[in-house]
Amino acid sequence: MISILRFKRPLAILLLITASVSLQAQGDFWTKTQGPYGVNLWAALVTSNGTYFGGSGNGKIFRKLPGKDRWDVVLTTTGTILSIAEYNSTIYASDADGMLVTSTDNGNSWQSIATGLPEATQIRSIALNDNGNLFIGTGDGVYKRVAGASPGTFSWEHKPFPTQYGMFTFSICNNKHGVMYAGTGRGIYRSDNQGDTWTLSAMDETANSIMSLATNDKGDVYAGTAEQGLFINYADDGQDNTWVSIGGDVFVGKQIRRVTVLGGSKVFVSIAGSGTYYSNTDTAWKLLIAQDSRAGIFHDQVTGQLVMATLNGLWTSPYGDTFSFSQVGLPMDISFLSSYQSKLIAMADGNTRLFETADRGNTWTHIFSNSEGSVTCYAEKDNGDKFVGCTGGFNNSPWVSAYIYLDGIGKRDWFSLGFPASVTSINTVYITSKDSIYAGTNAGLFRIHTKTYEVSLVSKIASGVNIRSLAELPGGYLYAATNDGLYISADNGLHWTVQKLDNITINDLALRSEHQAYVATSAGLYFINGLAAEPVAVGGFNKGLFTDVAWDDRGHLYAVGDKSVYYAVDQNSSWQTQISGVENYDYARLHVMGNDVYLSTNVGVHKHTFALPAQVTLSGLGTFNYNGQPRAATATTVPAGLTVNILYNGKPDVPVEGGSYQVIASIDDPLYVGKAEGRITLEKIAAEITLTGLGNRTYNGSPIFVTAQTIPAGLPLIITYNEKTAQPTEIGEYYVRAVIDHPSYKGEAAGDMIIQDAVMGTEKTTEHAWMIYPVPAHSIVVIESNHEAMRSIALYDVMGRPLQQVNFNKPVTSHHLDVSQFPAGTLLMKIVTDKNEQIIRKIQIVR
Repeated sequence: MISILRFKRPLAILLLITASVSLQAQGDFWTKTQGPYGVNLWAALVTSNGTYFGGSGNGKIFRKLPGKDRWDVVLTTTGTILSIAEYNSTIYASDADGMLVTSTDNGNSWQSIATGLPEATQIRSIALNDNGNLFIGTGDGVYKRVAGASPGTFSWEHKPFPTQYGMFTFSICNNKHGVMYAGTGRGIYRSDNQGDTWTLSAMDETANSIMSLATNDKGDVYAGTAEQGLFINYADDGQDNTWVSIGGDVFVGKQIRRVTVLGGSKVFVSIAGSGTYYSNTDTAWKLLIAQDSRAGIFHDQVTGQLVMATLNGLWTSPYGDTFSFSQVGLPMDISFLSSYQSKLIAMADGNTRLFETADRGNTWTHIFSNSEGSVTCYAEKDNGDKFVGCTGGFNNSPWVSAYIYLDGIGKRDWFSLGFPASVTSINTVYITSKDSIYAGTNAGLFRIHTKTYEVSLVSKIASGVNIRSLAELPGGYLYAATNDGLYISADNGLHWTVQKLDNITINDLALRSEHQAYVATSAGLYFINGLAAEPVAVGGFNKGLFTDVAWDDRGHLYAVGDKSVYYAVDQNSSWQTQISGVENYDYARLHVMGNDVYLSTNVGVHKHTFALPAQVTLSGLGTFNYNGQPRAATATTVPAGLTVNILYNGKPDVPVEGGSYQVIASIDDPLYVGKAEGRITLEKIAAEITLTGLGNRTYNGSPIFVTAQTIPAGLPLIITYNEKTAQPTEIGEYYVRAVIDHPSYKGEAAGDMIIQDAVMGTEKTTEHAWMIYPVPAHSIVVIESNHEAMRSIALYDVMGRPLQQVNFNKPVTSHHLDVSQFPAGTLLMKIVTDKNEQIIRKIQIVR
């Protein structure tokens, strides 16, 4: 192992040695976490020497050697693995695409024996008869392996059934008396001459697939069917072709996928989607576990465990007449890692499911599934909002599933946020230090409003530029990794003024506050030492694909690429291959959290502990009213007394002004590492505004405006006249609104200003071209125009909040507006004419 810490305190050295004793004993840089589990197993085997094999729905065969807890992928193919069997220390495996292979070295190497079989036929079952002849059940019937033309060679001989129906064979078995049975899509067939010829035994009247066959120590044969339940053929009743239904209504109408007999008489029946039942009497059936087991149950004679292979991974139980199953063993393919505070999130199972762990990978919880397609990204806010990027459905369109508070149901629930049709992929959702929610897409940077959850475009970098991931530095700097290089924005994504690595796909990046960045790209690993610096290729690697790079809190560097994992003690040190503990895996992503750096692989999540863990607890967080005083957070540590650096939105300055501040407390110690995050929000407080200059004013050809004073004095204001900031000159009636524009204060004032003719003292004639009545109104307001036709009418409350809008496809000169749903009081009406003129009026509602 590479030494990565320089110790100063003897006690700390002892603690670190104790904490990582298992890692050092194994000599592994990476150690596995406990899951998440859930590989969908369609075939499995526990060999006589205690080796576990699992065949998955995505064409992989996994193996765990006796006494080990490591799983390896020992074979990858294209079709669902349908059968794994052991005969005379040889392992046989088949799939749905015609693969048939053997291994004589416990899965280290495999040889194809499918030559001569129908191309791409499903091979559903493998069996040996009493003479040692190998048989397979395929989509084209039963085949027997026979000696070839030259010594040591073999060929396959078709052994057809006498049937007018198809010969699709699901299962084969032979009983203790040497009789072979084959279950087909329509009927059970038997052979009394070592599989050379077959005769109908039963069940060809209706289509009812015989999915599984098994025999007990008496020679009785069980048949599990797709619809009609469970049947048994008794060996000693003198009726060779009589099959008796057993299990009653427990199995009728359900699809039995696997029948297993252990210990000569213990019968286990697995039903698709329902679970596995057990009986040792063939009468009383007990549900053991509600898991879909396509691969059946096995007895591990080495450990004495009962092992069940399911579509949700492996489960084990003590072996006896009472069972207690727990999930173990086979971790899933992990493609992406993220985190929120102390929770690690893993994307698994073909990018369809999300899992989280809050205890460094010891236990995992399933938190989200996309049954319509795939998951692309994950982010979480301090208030509990969660955002998951998704794609799928009929048109394979993208959306964000948001776990937010819904007023309509009064609680949090999942809600879909749609994007414009130009968006075909949502690659990342990113929460900034100021609590803004950004989505990086193929069509630019979008923002999700923190209160209304409306989606709006912030900026489009350039045509064809796809934002793959985002990162942030203090001061409003946003980094975008794209398919066309690295882009940098200095104004929170409004404009992208810096581009580096033109025409190279960026997969991810690791940032430092000095604008130092390591960038993982499709063309190698690069280092950028500042905004003005040119990227420099680093590491001496081949110009191959790098999927991720990470920088931990002690300055150690990690990178995934070139089919390996690399490590450097710091940015001035050389890079070294570091795959001990994860040899022969596929590597995907890295993620630093706490005192660990996590690595995702095709067989689960692994971690490297780079420092002693310490606990940081923050206090002083929450929401407060602005009071003009600094609002600091405090931190305590376990062990006590460690130095802690606290940043507010990435800066050490304690917040004073109103706003939302992300608080990150990090331990600054040569031996320990720990971090805590939270948020301080300083709410605006009310201030007073006094407007001068309202009422009647005299036209003089110059701009006429109001003046305003605030308490406290001198607060900045935004003053509008009929919703425009330009000071009016023309005769007319103007609705004046002043709003405080300050991070710590809020308030507004409003009123009417009328500019009159200097001689006549009347309003502009066009203003009298509008009739709005009755005044006051109860339920209907009539608007009539003798001047211009109306394009739209909008209502607002006195605070300027929109209440209702009516748009006309064809401009009208009169309209009856229903106001019955509004409470009594004053409302503002904005009329937009066909010539885009805006008319502001007040109306009074009475009840």
